[in-house]
Amino acid sequence: MKPIGYWLKHLDGLIDGAFEAALGDVGRREWQVLNVLASGERDEAAVVTAVRPFPLGGALETLVGRGWVEGRYALTAAGRVAFAEVGVRVGEVRERMVEGLGPGEYVAVVGALERMAGNLERG
Repeated sequence: MKPIGYWLKHLDGLIDGAFEAALGDVGRREWQVLNVLASGERDEAAVVTAVRPFPLGGALETLVGRGWVEGRYALTAAGRVAFAEVGVRVGEVRERMVEGLGPGEYVAVVGALERMAGNLERG
């Protein structure tokens, strides 16, 4: 059996690759920002916090340039359409990722990883 570090790195690479393929020309950060803005959030600090631990980078500027975001963190009509279309592809990746897991297994795995991270963060 390979150790947890191996599986975490391997899975992270697979997740990145699957989302990159599914998102096409929409970057992962752009998707994350779209997702937060679609929830109605418009506070800059909340948007930055929501995409952590990843840097916001130029995601917001990219979305503004596409005409998907305007003003202060507001989705345009085109942005809402893009969010819905990309959301379908994201949902397909998420479904494929948890295929074959029994009820509660995903929650248990995420909970265990969260506790392990907390243990190490406390030193």
